[in-house]
Amino acid sequence: MEKLAEIWPQLYLNPDQADQEQFRKTVLNGEEPDIKDLSHFHCDPLDSEEMTETPVGFIRVVTLHNRKDYETLIRCMMAAKEGTDRKIPRTQGASMLNVFNWQKIHRHMDQYVQEELAKGNTDPDTAEEFRRFTSIKENYIEQLAVLSWGPYSNIPAEKMGCTEEEWLVLSDTIRRYHELTHVICRRLYPDKTEPIRDELIADAIGLYAAYGSFE
Repeated sequence: MEKLAEIWPQLYLNPDQADQEQFRKTVLNGEEPDIKDLSHFHCDPLDSEEMTETPVGFIRVVTLHNRKDYETLIRCMMAAKEGTDRKIPRTQGASMLNVFNWQKIHRHMDQYVQEELAKGNTDPDTAEEFRRFTSIKENYIEQLAVLSWGPYSNIPAEKMGCTEEEWLVLSDTIRRYHELTHVICRRLYPDKTEPIRDELIADAIGLYAAYGSFE
């Protein structure tokens, strides 16, 4: 969680205590919270963060083993836009997020200044370069897949005819491929959004990845 908070400092804000305006300052203005506290997360040692290769490039995938942590992270990521009172249904175990990555902006601006200084420009127009760079969303928006560890759609293992451990592993595979399918479809076909069709395709890919077939 510490690594994620370095990229998305809004995770330092507790959605049960901070208000929407505090989240907006951090997300939209890049302001660091005064206090960097992650005590509102349990941080299971089995949690993971990885860059997964897909046909549209590498996608960051975060898996959280504590259900409350998953809900808290989603609330933190969405609070600037939707407020802090968002309820996460039990049947929702994964999310695809489009989030600001201020590290990308800061990294680019640092590089820009260094390049301008190397050219002999001692007064680079950082404001104009900031506007130019952030006018292209792909420069600073990152697609992030967040998965929880638990039974898919909150369906118990006995209904699936397998052990709880087997069902948890299968559920993780279904979720992972389901969310990555959404990312791939949005990248390749940004203007073709049909929710029911998209969910059917994502479910088919997820189930095929887990079971080797789709019925």
